[in-house]
Parts: sequence; C-alpha cells; structure tokens
Amino acid sequence: MACTTLSGLLQCQFIPLDSSLQTQLQTLSQTCLPKARGELASTGTCFSWRHVHTMRQSQQYLPYYPFLSQENCKLRHFSSPFSLSRFVCFLADLVRRHAGVLGLSACILSSPYDVPLWMPQILMDLSDHLNDPQPIEMTVKKTLSEFRRTHHDNWQEHRQCFTDDQLLVLTNLLVSPCYYA
Repeated sequence: MACTTLSGLLQCQFIPLDSSLQTQLQTLSQTCLPKARGELASTGTCFSWRHVHTMRQSQQYLPYYPFLSQENCKLRHFSSPFSLSRFVCFLADLVRRHAGVLGLSACILSSPYDVPLWMPQILMDLSDHLNDPQPIEMTVKKTLSEFRRTHHDNWQEHRQCFTDDQLLVLTNLLVSPCYYA
C-alpha cells in the first residue's frame, strides 16, 4: 500500500523525484543484514515465547512485528540460541531495508509506460535485492513483473535506454529459463 501511494504521488509530481530522494532510498535499501542465521546465534540466551511476549508488550515494537503471535512462535523452532536484542536489531534493519526497496519500487512504478534516464540504475539496484528475505524478495518480484507488463509493448524503443550489461541482467531476470534447454 505504501509503495502504491508513493508511486502515485511521484507520478502526479506531488513529490519531486530528484537525485537526493533517489540517494536516500538507495541508502535505505543498502542497510546491512546478517548474511546467515549463524550470525544471529552469538549469545547463550535462548529465544522463547516469553521473550516474544515481553517484546509484544512493549508498544515501541508492536507495529513492526505483528507476525510474532503466540501461534506463529509455537510453530517456529528456533534451534540456535540468540539474544532478543540482536533479533530486534535484525528486524529493525529488515524494516529499514524493505522501506528503501519499497521506495525504489515506487520510483519504477511511477513511470509505467516510459523509461526516464534514472530508471535503468534503479532497476539494477532492485535486482540486487532479489535474494533478500521474504518481504523484500516478493516486493522486487512484483515490481519486475509489473515493469515487464507495462513496458512490453514498446520494448524495442525502451531497450535503447539500457546499456548492454543492464540488458543482460534484465533479460536474465525477466525471461523465464526454458525447461527444455
């Protein structure tokens, strides 16, 4: 919803899409996340439902982590111990990174049938997030799918805006691999 709203505001030019906004969104989208689950497992404290309950009681974190319900936590098995503070920091970084990716996606979706000068670089930045954790990955896939749908008709004209390397990356992302190849 936030991506769609921001996209509309950018498309109607209520918010100018200048280089400072692009830089801010790119910086947000490059927030560092731990590379593997092992990086979260650094302390000897065990993460349990009691910790989630304590965290959910804190009004500060409640809007960001509604998925930490008692049912979800009983279904999840956290085999490696890690501290609650590191987990909260990880989720805060994930929210920050997702906000940046949503902003970049809004920039792409604000020009549905056109390729402005800034779009190829933002598409390349989004392609770097295709293997991120789930909320980010789905956002990138939906954005690339929508980009392909809206730019398919005039692709011969739009492809002139991209370099050869960018076209190669986009082709790998947008075209499904052949099953029989």
